Amino acid sequence: MEKRILLIDDEPALRRNLTMFLLQENYEVEPCESGLKGLNKLEMYRKTGLSVDCVITDLRLPDIDGIKLLKVIKNKYPQIPVIIISGYGNNNIIKEIETEKGDGYLDKPFTSEELTNLLKKVAEKHFETITPGKINTEKKSQEKTISAYAMLRFRNSNSLIPAFRELYFMDNILYCDATGGNYDIILLLQGNEMEEIEKIIQKIKKLDDLEDIDLMTVKKPVLDENLTHIISSIEEALQKDKLKGEYINDRKFPGLTSYVLLEIEREKFENLYPALYFSDNVVSCDVTKGKYDIILLLQAQSFEEIRKIISEKIQPLDGVIRIKECPVIKMFDCEIALSEKYYS
Repeated sequence: MEKRILLIDDEPALRRNLTMFLLQENYEVEPCESGLKGLNKLEMYRKTGLSVDCVITDLRLPDIDGIKLLKVIKNKYPQIPVIIISGYGNNNIIKEIETEKGDGYLDKPFTSEELTNLLKKVAEKHFETITPGKINTEKKSQEKTISAYAMLRFRNSNSLIPAFRELYFMDNILYCDATGGNYDIILLLQGNEMEEIEKIIQKIKKLDDLEDIDLMTVKKPVLDENLTHIISSIEEALQKDKLKGEYINDRKFPGLTSYVLLEIEREKFENLYPALYFSDNVVSCDVTKGKYDIILLLQAQSFEEIRKIISEKIQPLDGVIRIKECPVIKMFDCEIALSEKYYS
């Protein structure tokens, strides 16, 4: 029986050449130009009970980072060997691939002999191939909660620090960020029902000098069944990293963070959402009901880099109408600075 290889690379020429070579070596090849399509194929194989003997994937893909893709595959299909190929490898990347249980690495360009030898070596390590149809896909029961963003504006900047202090320790406020841009403070609220969210809003409205609140409830995105399953798999894999302390928590990131508020064309949502969700610097991507359609949390080493990502990677996406950026300010740093100025 021919062994099946899933080949994921965004370079058409390389994809075509590798496919022809592997076919000559008696492999059945399924070529894909993106990580999302590769995960879609794996999910299709799971449903049809077909086996996959190896995944060969590029490190840099247009929609999802190769290391993240490796984590997802190893979390969902742990017995499928994964080989990473790249023209941008270094010792740190190779070490990370080994840490994430990758089965091999090849620098581009590589020879047909190098690939053949690596495939043989991988086959010796894996005596049995995984049948995706046999994977346990039992869903864990999760307690339902309702989330909402509250975007606050104040009349007087002197009221920000007292308001921030009060909000930061308030029940049912998951995150509290001081921001620049159109809003002074952005909150992520959470409750078991909408009435609980409304009670929090009533408390917030009592803050001194509050000018306005824009409330946007978070809703579950309506997506293709396969895509929904893929996103769940990614979230599960990254959640394991958080528990192990290996994944950068969005609130402990050493760089800088911005909220990015999007208005979109609704009919383009199906293609637009995955493009945003899988972007490297996007750590959260929430679909919302209200003034904005999607709220992103974007992270990078500088605000200049964040604005470059917005202008070069997000703004050109088909379906994006308007974008507002609200950079997150480290309020406690601001408070210390103001206190030093006051007492000096």
